[in-house]
Amino acid sequence: MKTAIIELVGGIGNQMFIYVTAKRISEEKRYAIKFDPAYYSWWPRRKTFARRLDLDKFNVNLEIANEKEVRRLIWRTNNRYFNVLLKRYGYFSKNFRKPKDVFNDKGLKDIYMSGFERNLNYIEKNIKNLRKEFSLKEKYKEKIKNILEKIKKEDSVSINVRRGDLTEFKDGNILGVDHYKKTLKIIKNKIKNPRFYVFSDDIEWCKKNLDFIKPITFVEGNSALEDLEVMKNCKHNILANSSLSWWAGMLNENKNKIIIAPIKFYHRERHKHKKIAFPKEWILI
Repeated sequence: MKTAIIELVGGIGNQMFIYVTAKRISEEKRYAIKFDPAYYSWWPRRKTFARRLDLDKFNVNLEIANEKEVRRLIWRTNNRYFNVLLKRYGYFSKNFRKPKDVFNDKGLKDIYMSGFERNLNYIEKNIKNLRKEFSLKEKYKEKIKNILEKIKKEDSVSINVRRGDLTEFKDGNILGVDHYKKTLKIIKNKIKNPRFYVFSDDIEWCKKNLDFIKPITFVEGNSALEDLEVMKNCKHNILANSSLSWWAGMLNENKNKIIIAPIKFYHRERHKHKKIAFPKEWILI
């Protein structure tokens, strides 16, 4: 059976898209799938907003390729910047492929693949299984057990605010206070007694600027993985322009959920041409 080794990169939201892309490749193209998380050990490590492998904390089937298996298909270094250049200008070998190459080519053999697709049709078709796979293993829920129990008893609404890394970019698409005032109005017109929970990589900004939202709880001290688990278990979601937010809305199991997403979902102006699909029942503003 032919093998595809899939590169894992980025934060947990992107890791989830990569995993789903790998599942589709396995099912439609009959590849045996293994994953390569070496990106997270490359030097130099990012000092701010560092990413780490979190996918293994879910109930997923994550078979990791060893270095010998990877080097059979590609050549690379342990230097982050040099590897970026290699990827940009042809990458590591002829075995390297992007997802579109794999889905469009019937004659490929063993490959090393980097990148992912956001195929809404495939995700919606398999959402029941994905909800099971993208649930935290029990041992990683200990810290958030109390809040998980609490939000299930209320008309809980998660509000995700992304600022952190976007403030580093001159063209960062940061959603401001006016945006959240619009979402608040929509929620209060649809729900009688909402209780709001704010999740953010800049919780101090939220405390200073979103104090008009009541009743409100600022959720602090959790990892992105723990935040995702709590957000997707809230009854309703107000999303930020992030993959993590998008997945919180998709994995929400409430049949009567209200999901509000920013129509300008890109995180930098230079990426505004990149489109992301939304379920038809989501409210876009």
